[in-house]
Amino acid sequence: MKKILFLLLGVTLLTNCSKDEEVLTGNISGFVSDYTNANKAIAGATITLNNKGLTKTTGSDGRFEFNNLEPGTYTLSVQANSFQPTSKQVTVYAGQNVTCDFQLEQTSASVALSTQNLVFGANVDQLSFTIDNNDNRALSYTLTNVPDFLEASPNNGTISAKGTQAVSVKVLNRTAITTSRSGQMTVNVGNSAFVVSISVEPYRDEAVSVDINPQSLSFDKDTEQLTFTMTSNYSKELDYTITSNLDILNVSPSSGTLGVRGTNQISVTVNDRKNVTTNRTGSLTITMGGNTYVVNVSVAKYEESNPDEPINQDDVVNGLYAYFTFENHYNDITETGLSGTGIGTSFVDSYNGGKALYIPANSSSYLTIPDPLIDHRQMSISFWVKDLYDGHVFHAVRSSDNGTSFLLAVENGMLKFVAHGYNIRYSYSQRPTFTHNTLSGWHMVTITSDLSNAISYNTITTRLYVDGVYVDMVSENPGTEGSGGYSNNYNACMKFIMGGAQPESRDPNIPATKLTIDNLRVYNNRQLSADEVKRIYNIEKP
Repeated sequence: MKKILFLLLGVTLLTNCSKDEEVLTGNISGFVSDYTNANKAIAGATITLNNKGLTKTTGSDGRFEFNNLEPGTYTLSVQANSFQPTSKQVTVYAGQNVTCDFQLEQTSASVALSTQNLVFGANVDQLSFTIDNNDNRALSYTLTNVPDFLEASPNNGTISAKGTQAVSVKVLNRTAITTSRSGQMTVNVGNSAFVVSISVEPYRDEAVSVDINPQSLSFDKDTEQLTFTMTSNYSKELDYTITSNLDILNVSPSSGTLGVRGTNQISVTVNDRKNVTTNRTGSLTITMGGNTYVVNVSVAKYEESNPDEPINQDDVVNGLYAYFTFENHYNDITETGLSGTGIGTSFVDSYNGGKALYIPANSSSYLTIPDPLIDHRQMSISFWVKDLYDGHVFHAVRSSDNGTSFLLAVENGMLKFVAHGYNIRYSYSQRPTFTHNTLSGWHMVTITSDLSNAISYNTITTRLYVDGVYVDMVSENPGTEGSGGYSNNYNACMKFIMGGAQPESRDPNIPATKLTIDNLRVYNNRQLSADEVKRIYNIEKP
């Protein structure tokens, strides 16, 4: 028994004599807030421990911490979107927690980036963004902290007052990147700094993919020219050639290069149209990226339209949903019986001796109709207009979120129609405009839009006619039907607005333009043919 007691006593003495383990490291913690309100946390700020190359990102509480650091002096740098970057030095002592808080000042609103998030898909090796200088003075810029797997160019320079600088960002040795990569770089402009986040998906080879729209061209009895578009879904440029087995056709351009995920418009003209005395059929063969695509072509024998021929029932009544003549009232004169409201508008003399609607160039003057009019998969809208200048013309308002769809505007003197709300909100600047002559004086503008082929080709096709002549076509991809796709726009609007300014702050800033409008026609379930448009123009023209 005594031996056991002595043994326990010895263990106790050894335990009491051992020294507590010495703490050899320290910690840094802090809080990132807005300088204008020290209690307002900044989420998503990036804190870099420069000595170690370690980074932390603040959560919704604005807090961060670095643990188990060796004693010494460290430099902490903080960056957050829309705030000026800053840094501090802090000394870490063994066994202690050091507090290092930051209060960030907001950057100048005179500088903006087109995007602060670059995502390189599996086959994409180059993207770009723009730096917009809205200041009245030139500003210098530099790019810093560019990840080693990227190349950004030009990485420094000067942006003129009210100017824009495009920056190209390229993934180096793209095919060798087999795992996901991510990083950030800093865009320093004047006294402002912005963080651009970058993610690169692992490389994966892809097949050449090109959409041709439409896949058939049908020339009416007196139509001389039609167009189609080639849209690439491929991450590299594609050289193409187009040949025809019809000797009466001229294709322009018949060869060239289709850019990365770009769109080319091809014009097809019937030579010596009046001498086509029999119906002809044939095809265009497009060779591109090792693939062959075919556009079928039919050309009706030439017959001159009689401008004095009466417009029959099918031309006008079939599908005519609304017709506003603006003869000192805002009423639709069809059986639909809609009634519009003019806000800040007036009636003036029209081109035809009657009255027209005048809408001044300010955001508070517009025509509103309590019906979407044009949110259909096939539709035509036609109106006479005087002196079109840059700005908003019309749009339909979505009932789900008061957002914008089916927007017509003028950009740099050219009409631009964008049907899908997503493309208006996020991609308006990338949408193509129609090509046409300057619209000064009175003109009849007709737009026909078609989603009937979207299930097969996933494309909205919109044609523009000016004074009864088919002048151009544009197309856009509306996404797949379902959440976020075209079903969220078609048959999903609640009213039609003509004039005023583009209202959504998240959408492009499209100002108001003065409009003088007459004879507004809407066909909400069909497209007018080129012949129907021409005959309506010939009847209504002065």
